Amino acid sequence: MKLDPVPLSLKVVALENQMDTAVTSRVTIDLVKKYAPVFRFHPNETFWPSSIEYLLDGAILRSRAGRHEPISPVTQTTLLEHPESTSYLTINPSQFSGQTLPTAPLYYAVQEYEDGVELTYLTLSPLQGGQTVRALRLFSEFNCIIPTLGMHQGDLEQCIVTLAKSSDSYTIVHVGFEAHGKLTFYTPDKVNWEDHTHPIAHVNLNSHGFVNRDPSQTDHVFQVTIPATVAIGDWIGAGKWWRPHLDSPFKQLGLDEEGKPIGDQLWAAYGGRLGDEQANGLQSAHYFDGRNLKSADWTFVQLIYGGGRLLNKIPADKLVGNGPPGPGVRGWVRMTKGRMIR
Repeated sequence: MKLDPVPLSLKVVALENQMDTAVTSRVTIDLVKKYAPVFRFHPNETFWPSSIEYLLDGAILRSRAGRHEPISPVTQTTLLEHPESTSYLTINPSQFSGQTLPTAPLYYAVQEYEDGVELTYLTLSPLQGGQTVRALRLFSEFNCIIPTLGMHQGDLEQCIVTLAKSSDSYTIVHVGFEAHGKLTFYTPDKVNWEDHTHPIAHVNLNSHGFVNRDPSQTDHVFQVTIPATVAIGDWIGAGKWWRPHLDSPFKQLGLDEEGKPIGDQLWAAYGGRLGDEQANGLQSAHYFDGRNLKSADWTFVQLIYGGGRLLNKIPADKLVGNGPPGPGVRGWVRMTKGRMIR
């Protein structure tokens, strides 16, 4: 199947906000579950989604502006009371692995228009793991993970399903998949589905980004390639399935017109960082399955990394890890009314 992305073509006429209940009168939890994505992980994935409560266990809330002393323990109420962008969390390493599926919730946000609905599904993870790369050594390439390159605390990824409403029925307009902060939208005929209404989101190993791709056709996409040296990219694979609509909790993230959280998810108002900032570099490397590199392979990785730093070829975002912004500063957290223009 050819998966040609199409640009987001929906614009909003009005930007007023409204939302009075955990789900709106028209958008029920049944509708939210009906169009929820199903997720397919790489067989070697080790960093899983979690609830905000799990992520906060043992965490410390700090302020880059010195507005308060470090706070611990941290609860959702703490995040509500310190929503400013200068706040940030230091996550306890004991939580980095995430929760066992299907225990983790699938978070969601609702934007309801007069003629349609946009459903944003979100996974929260305590850690984005190390960078996946392919060493392009002549005649003997190998894949590996550099644990302390591209790593950052906290991760929040989204998959969007946009529905047009006609009378009492809905039609899928397009589906958006986010990876590395970039959303790519596809029309329904370009998406792989399960049971006709659940888009299949393949999850990149370690980085948790969602892609609309079949691993039997291609299991990787390279972001940066230096011939005969290294390729930095993402891998997907035929590992565990997660079908949240069957047996996982659903939690709504939303703010009312006064900026107050809807329902019990108080962290919806938090606009600080969901993780501390850290400097990254080469300390170790291992194969995708966790085995240590052979001596010759490790030597090759060290040489390539050293050369990459010397020639300034390593992307800056791989050398500095910073937790993502919280829901409070995201566009999807507030309900928007008006019409969708297609």
